[in-house]
Amino acid sequence: MPRWVLVLIGIAAIALFLALILWPSGERRTPINEPPQGPATYEEVDWERYRGDASTGGALAQELCARCHAVGPSGESPVGDAPPFRDFARMWPLTHLEEALGEGIMVGHGEHEMPVFQFDTKQIADLTAYLEKLGEANRD
Repeated sequence: MPRWVLVLIGIAAIALFLALILWPSGERRTPINEPPQGPATYEEVDWERYRGDASTGGALAQELCARCHAVGPSGESPVGDAPPFRDFARMWPLTHLEEALGEGIMVGHGEHEMPVFQFDTKQIADLTAYLEKLGEANRD
């Protein structure tokens, strides 16, 4: 067999070996701060590592909470006894709030009864991320 054929076979074998070792396995790992995408089901995501998306949490706060609470970085709450969201991180450890959000918060603000909300894991992470962001902005 000619020498150039042997060299060509050797190069092809090395290329194949490197391709098998270095080629991506096809598994996509969900980055820490991204919600699941594609075929992953809600139950398959490691929600303990998901840190939440503050913009999604802000939209959730606006939709569900703004009729009573000031949900932005400034302004007064429409219901006087409802604390502004920007003060939550200073008033309570947000980890305590996470449990309450999951079990369903049942409190009133003076004569106004707060609706019972029970959030799922992603909503809790998103809302908590928003509250943390508001709290950080309020400290500056």
